[in-house]
Amino acid sequence: MTRTITLRLLGFIAALVITFSLLSPASAAELQLLPRIVVDDDMVTLADLFGDMGDLGTVGEAVVAWSPEPGKRITITVARIHRAVRDQGLDWVPLRGLKRVTVKRTGRRITDFEIETAILHALAGEVRGDGLSITLANRNQALFVATDAAPGLDVENISYDARTGRFAASLVAAAGTAYEARAVFSGRAIETVELPVLNRTMKKGEIISDGDIEWIDWQVKRIPRDAITDVADLVGQAARRSLRPDSPLRARDVGEPIVVTKGSAVSLVYRTPMMVLTAGGRALEDGAMGSVIRILNSKSKIVVEARVDSANILSVTGSTFLVRN
Repeated sequence: MTRTITLRLLGFIAALVITFSLLSPASAAELQLLPRIVVDDDMVTLADLFGDMGDLGTVGEAVVAWSPEPGKRITITVARIHRAVRDQGLDWVPLRGLKRVTVKRTGRRITDFEIETAILHALAGEVRGDGLSITLANRNQALFVATDAAPGLDVENISYDARTGRFAASLVAAAGTAYEARAVFSGRAIETVELPVLNRTMKKGEIISDGDIEWIDWQVKRIPRDAITDVADLVGQAARRSLRPDSPLRARDVGEPIVVTKGSAVSLVYRTPMMVLTAGGRALEDGAMGSVIRILNSKSKIVVEARVDSANILSVTGSTFLVRN
């Protein structure tokens, strides 16, 4: 009988040793609570809270609280953690001064680009121009999903005022999964069209080439009525005044390049089926190729109108050329 009791006692003591070795290989007094932790799961465990400060064995799997939503934080009081430790049979006394622990959960932030793209697709049928330019009202607002959540962002509901461009959209990420997350975003959706503009400042008289042009989105409501929308109306044209980059260009801003400048000496030619007459003259105004400008006949001192055929040859358009020649 005594031998049986002794064997049972030894077995009980061995079980206690094994249990304590599993529960707390390190002394409870050695445990140090972490003031800030980051978790990736739905639950906050003792192992999360103490980290590498103590080997808790299977006790570390004990759940203390639900984790916050992805990307967010919660605090857990030290008193609550103390109770959880005692419930596991450990005699641990927290250090004085620490009242609560901050727990942050990891997560993937849905980017502004993803949000704006989803809203643009939802508003595609409302656009009169080439597209929309989205401006979010509060870029500090964020939508997080768990790091292992499936990709995907959908617009559940959206309201849009075409007059003001204001919208409010309800978005859901990882829809239909356990990681589903929702948020409402608002802002303005501005209707835009693509316009050809200059990429550098151009002085009066400079010729515009392909390399001087780039395309930008411009608000429909701010486009001048006579704005140039076709790049063919720009290439090869000359600036009629100093032109700024990144701004819509109007038809009056450009024109055919000037080949005859005011005050320059030119040759006048008058042609008929029977004869060809020539004379010298001086330009009274600038002229582009093919334009008709006023020329002072140097010999007769009569002002005639002539068409610019080249940089220094102009064809007289009327018989006035013959007067007093």
